[in-house]
Amino acid sequence: MEGKKFYMWIGVIAYISWPLYFLMDQSGHYNRADVVEAMGLATSMLLVYAVTLFVYFRKT
Repeated sequence: MEGKKFYMWIGVIAYISWPLYFLMDQSGHYNRADVVEAMGLATSMLLVYAVTLFVYFRKT
């Protein structure tokens, strides 16, 4: 697998794992506000990751 494709898949898998984690949490440990806050943070970090990858691979 190429470097760029590998890094993109890492980002996608990391982002998809969070909603799955919250969906599979049957204990009710997290309330809805915590889940929304965590997904907002994960989305913003994914955007930072995507921009970083774009800039890095654009230079190379």
